[in-house]
Amino acid sequence: MSSPAKLGDTVRVHLRIELEDGFVAEDTFADEPVTAVLGHGDIHACLERCLVGMRPGEQKTISLEPEEAFGLRSTQAIHTLPKEQFQERESLEVGQILAFRTPGGQRVPGAIRAIEERHVVVDFNHPLAGHRLNIRIRLVDILPGRED
Repeated sequence: MSSPAKLGDTVRVHLRIELEDGFVAEDTFADEPVTAVLGHGDIHACLERCLVGMRPGEQKTISLEPEEAFGLRSTQAIHTLPKEQFQERESLEVGQILAFRTPGGQRVPGAIRAIEERHVVVDFNHPLAGHRLNIRIRLVDILPGRED
């Protein structure tokens, strides 16, 4: 019997993430599995928690409340930015997702929620924030460790 997945392992996994209304946010079961190193932030922590302790071939379905998954939506994550910050963009559309840099240099996605005369409203909440999720996850395999 193979060992269970642990932090630091490179895993290949299939997953299906479905919102409470039935909308499928992601489904890899018909495609290639996702490859990730557990504990390195390759996949969200809520998915890593599901995988730790699973063995290759094992599958499970879980339901997560927003607080256990991508968190609650926060009004503090919605920012009104001066429109001149977007001058380099040829076009802006409501619903468009753009990459922004934090003061620390990290790239984060933001969704355009409104375009006003002098401002653009950007939502930095994760798209799955505030949603109850039903997740089906199957650990395909644990890849052998690399010699660094």
